[in-house]
Amino acid sequence: MTDYTLKPQQQLLPLAYADAEMPISGAPSIPINPSQQCIPQHYLQYQHTHKSVSDIVNDIEFDIRYPIFVSIDESSLVLQVGILGQDNYKANTPQNPLHIVYGRKWRVEKNLPSAEIIQTVYLALQKAKEHEIREVFTLLDTHSQKHSTPFSGHHDTPLLASTIAASTITA
Repeated sequence: MTDYTLKPQQQLLPLAYADAEMPISGAPSIPINPSQQCIPQHYLQYQHTHKSVSDIVNDIEFDIRYPIFVSIDESSLVLQVGILGQDNYKANTPQNPLHIVYGRKWRVEKNLPSAEIIQTVYLALQKAKEHEIREVFTLLDTHSQKHSTPFSGHHDTPLLASTIAASTITA
């Protein structure tokens, strides 16, 4: 059986977000090198706050055109990605200045492990970038010579489905 007790010559690494992470009773510490040990996240309890989630977000570096916001919505912690850019449906001219739009809200449970909050930020950024790509990806209709955005998330899917259904009935 492995002995996970802290040896006198070993230092216990501080928790990354100590104001929100607390070891459970009897949590083992695991040696990570000859002089240091740590407590794995599986042995921590979490009580995240607006401040602790903001601290995590502030430690993340990404494209400055994609700021990440932390807020409280109906007593829940929320992450939201902003997207700073020009309107994708207008020409890029001085009359089309930069502005910010906001992506979907991602709820964060207060007892979520810090690593999962980091992964949620990653997923939120990934989905925001994907949304932007879907809006600027165009396909030329060679008959009408017009461009379409076939993967845009702004299509009226129920209308498209009913239009297709109606056209097959009359055909």
